Amino acid sequence: MVINEDDVESGAFFINHSNPPQLRKVTAVVTDDKGNKRVEYLSKSSVIRGRDFDPGHTRSNPPLMDTFIADCEKRLTSEEVQDLLKSGVLSEDEI
Repeated sequence: MVINEDDVESGAFFINHSNPPQLRKVTAVVTDDKGNKRVEYLSKSSVIRGRDFDPGHTRSNPPLMDTFIADCEKRLTSEEVQDLLKSGVLSEDEI
């Protein structure tokens, strides 16, 4: 599935291409001093219940927008996010 740059916004959830897939929550989209868009995000397993989010990158060097998009399979729909909530992978305070 193609991800558009406009799909990447704070609060959005994505799944990457790893096995098992990693859940990514975008916390910010920032512009660096060279004018490049970078994506700050948290990550955790998409299949293990009750696991906390951890920083998904070094804080001083978030990935470029193109790199983040290439690493992700798709943006999750609100229904998919609700399914993760029901399964215990996500908690109410993480949404």
